[in-house]
Amino acid sequence: MKTRVKYVTVFLLVAAFGWADVKSDIWSDAVRAVENGRYDDALKGFWRLADEGVMSPELYQNLAACYQRSGETGKALACLEFAVRLQPSEETYHAMINGLLRSLDRQSIRPTGGGWRDAVFFWTDHISPGLLVIGGLLLWFTAWGILLLRLWYPRRALTLSAAILLLLACYAGAGWWHRTHPLPVGITVRTETPIFFGKNADDVPRFILSEGERIAITLLDGSWSKIRTSDGKTGWCQTDSIAIVSNTLQMPRTDMLEPDV
Repeated sequence: MKTRVKYVTVFLLVAAFGWADVKSDIWSDAVRAVENGRYDDALKGFWRLADEGVMSPELYQNLAACYQRSGETGKALACLEFAVRLQPSEETYHAMINGLLRSLDRQSIRPTGGGWRDAVFFWTDHISPGLLVIGGLLLWFTAWGILLLRLWYPRRALTLSAAILLLLACYAGAGWWHRTHPLPVGITVRTETPIFFGKNADDVPRFILSEGERIAITLLDGSWSKIRTSDGKTGWCQTDSIAIVSNTLQMPRTDMLEPDV
């Protein structure tokens, strides 16, 4: 645990939010539980807020802190991944994820599902959504500027240039959408997660993943999920052995609350 803390700085946000009084009280109680080292109680409080529809990235950052301090690094990673979904441009969360991955000796390469979206927009993973918007707007307005110029200098080359720039602007816009609506990612939350050839837990595992591995979810089929690792290996795992990060966070939980977020 000390090694993980050495590489990861996960802090708790104690500022009050503009929620209703009841939610503010739940938040305050959870923060107080953290300060007293009662991480299970803190998790119950933070998850209660999440279950009531609070979609604040700071909330999931605090969940990550509690899980990390409780030694459940896989769940901490999943919470941070979801915080990134809520606020893609926040570099702090990316730094925390990379720190946790280094503490586990895991690769920071994000796995892909191998579909057309990954093939067409592979370059967007290294560009922030804000830069994609700025680039797309620059291309768009430049194209219309060229079209206005064409009114005085009717040249076929100008028309062709404007058309190409408009297409590139649309491509940049589509890249922004892909960047802000990523495909589901799975995080292994158990010490060992066996991956099988098919949906049969009695078979000999094809390979085994350790806690904190990031995997692409290519198919959800009830209690089973088809996955793809960052190095291209595929197989099936039981869904309750992973956290699934998409537009919601599906997490195996032991807090005795009602359904996962």
